Amino acid sequence: MIQIYSPANTDYTKNGDMTLMATRCDVHAVLNGAWELELSHPIDADGRWKYIEGGAVISAPSFNGDQLFRIKETDKDDSGVTATAEPIFMDARDDCFLVDVRPTDKTGQQALDIMTAPNSKYTGSSNITKIATAYYQFKNLIEAINGNDDNSFVKRWGGEIYFNNYQVIINNQVGGDYGVSVLYGKNASKNGVSETIDTSDIITRIYPKAYNGYTMTNNGYVDSPLINTYPVIKARTITFDNVKMREDANEDDEENGIIVCDTQEELDDALEEQCQAEYEAGADKPKVTISVDMVLVENTVNYAEYKGLETVSLGDTVHCEYYRLGIVTNARVREITYDCLRQRTTKVVIGDEPYQYFNNVSSGVNRIDGAIRPDGSLIAEQIQGFINSAYAQLRLQNSVAQKQDVRAILFEDLDPSSDLFGAISIGTQGLQIADSRTSDGRDWDWGTAITAKGMNASLITVGLISANMVRAGVLASQNNRLKFDLDNALLQTFDANGNITMEFTERGLSFIHGGVTLLEISSDDAGNVNFAWRGPTGKLAFRRESTAYPIEEFLTIYPYDMGPDQEGGVHTFHLYPYSIDMNGENVGSSSSKGSISNVNSISVWGEITAVRNNRNVYAVLSAPSGEDRVLQIGIESGSNLTLHGTAQTFYIAITSSDEMLKDNIADTAEQALSQVNAIRHRSFTWKEGAVKEKLGYVAQELEKINARWVDHVPQPDGKDMVQPRIDRIVPYLSKAIQELSARIDELERKVKS
Repeated sequence: MIQIYSPANTDYTKNGDMTLMATRCDVHAVLNGAWELELSHPIDADGRWKYIEGGAVISAPSFNGDQLFRIKETDKDDSGVTATAEPIFMDARDDCFLVDVRPTDKTGQQALDIMTAPNSKYTGSSNITKIATAYYQFKNLIEAINGNDDNSFVKRWGGEIYFNNYQVIINNQVGGDYGVSVLYGKNASKNGVSETIDTSDIITRIYPKAYNGYTMTNNGYVDSPLINTYPVIKARTITFDNVKMREDANEDDEENGIIVCDTQEELDDALEEQCQAEYEAGADKPKVTISVDMVLVENTVNYAEYKGLETVSLGDTVHCEYYRLGIVTNARVREITYDCLRQRTTKVVIGDEPYQYFNNVSSGVNRIDGAIRPDGSLIAEQIQGFINSAYAQLRLQNSVAQKQDVRAILFEDLDPSSDLFGAISIGTQGLQIADSRTSDGRDWDWGTAITAKGMNASLITVGLISANMVRAGVLASQNNRLKFDLDNALLQTFDANGNITMEFTERGLSFIHGGVTLLEISSDDAGNVNFAWRGPTGKLAFRRESTAYPIEEFLTIYPYDMGPDQEGGVHTFHLYPYSIDMNGENVGSSSSKGSISNVNSISVWGEITAVRNNRNVYAVLSAPSGEDRVLQIGIESGSNLTLHGTAQTFYIAITSSDEMLKDNIADTAEQALSQVNAIRHRSFTWKEGAVKEKLGYVAQELEKINARWVDHVPQPDGKDMVQPRIDRIVPYLSKAIQELSARIDELERKVKS
């Protein structure tokens, strides 16, 4: 049924405003080209034709299910109305505008999600796993997807476009291979069939050249298995720039898929493999284009040879057998015309695969740069290898297997809402696995195939691979942020711009920023451990608030020799003989008030800032993680050096009590026992670390008894933390003991008397 919705009606989930009685309604679609619906309707007495106007939407059955098309042009004459419409997704040309959208380092699906975000009416689907980046500024969605500039989605990510109402599907390849075959070249083209057979680019003998002009031994060549099929040998020279001799190779060539050879024998083998890959890709077969008008051929004797084309859809693979030579060429459905009234395919145009290896053949020379097509998809024929698996166990399995009467078995769950949605096909020719349907919904999108000749997996996402199977080469993440060079024992990480951020070799570890090594731990030939760091400016610095002091003012670095009787050696950092003035008033070797002088072997980690209150100056060392964990050194002139922590109080007190440091020495009148009795002894659990204390203090409670029993330690965030001063509490404890002792003596005297 063909329905039409008026321009103002946007609820396409319900029936349209009118049912049309068209005399003709065809959908014509071109792979990665225009899709168009053409409709003819008579001038009827019911006035149905009046609904056919610009902007109205037609709902009609198509080769990919019921589809919506918006009318863009109408033509009326005495015989009726003719309308031309395009897929409703093309509305995105007007109401999905990308002001500034930048999918960066994204897969095809992630990029489409970002590109369709400005208008939730539109969605995108893609199985393209290639990582790419594009910037779209002041472009509509259609222009961004398939525009003429190099920034379009199809130019950056590749793929083929398939419309499904408000959804666009851009997969590596649309359609499928459903085993449809045609026989061509049997008769002269007629009765709705046209055949174009191009043999001009056939190659049956390749004289290969490597990078820099290297050839096979004795200027050798590689013949096609079909060389005797043709009346003459068709020879060409092909230059494979992805094959190099070692002296011509760059450091990262092998990481980038370049084949590097050390000997002539290795070069011969590599060039032969490349030639065989070209033959497997169809270099030795003719290019064929076949156009079949199914309506015209249905009453001819040749109809049986083309009947299978009634079931194909856009992008499907068709196996074309050349009658005279018996050569089978795989071709794709490039165009399709579908009769919406009779709901059948009426015309099919099939041709070569869109990706050709010899599109740029000039003067018999073609350049092959690698195993990646311009759109980023992989040329699987150029990658070969094997997995040595548990062969013995599988042979044992074969010996106990029970023979079945069927040649193939299909297990499937067609319910998309089911947790078990998917399919597996097992037969005498191999195994296939799928977890999604094809874009047209007619079959499973088979992703993994295992045959007797090997395994072809479109994506391996989980699981373990035995180390015995990976013995050489470079392992890289999909976004090139991590690389592991197995041959050179090199592990590297990279930022989004491709700059190295970390490098781990057999000799050490380096952290790098902006091309500058910030931290390096390595060993030398003598077995010494070398440790070094530097800032991005080339200098280390201690920080006091916002002021940075050059490391040269504080730090002398020299090696420490462990001696001939001990193994190895270390490089240590020494603070010598300079001082750090926490007030920031003096920098140098002075030992003035508020400074640390003549101190050896001070190790620091993080950023040092000086924080002071009215009594003390503290050096605050912040953890690199930015968490609230600091190390504080309190300095009180002539009194002590205290090391504090934030979560669980700990300290090292170096207390001075020499008589020469004191004036006005006299017996105290301070009463200690009442203050000690006021101390509340608590049990509690530390928030950080969850350690249970059975007995302890709360600093704020001590402060209420005697303010001198605590210190307020300023924090980098401006707040104070209250810390107990045990060294100041101890004199009160000893004084309280004396007061108790005096009372006991007095009571004993009273008892005796």
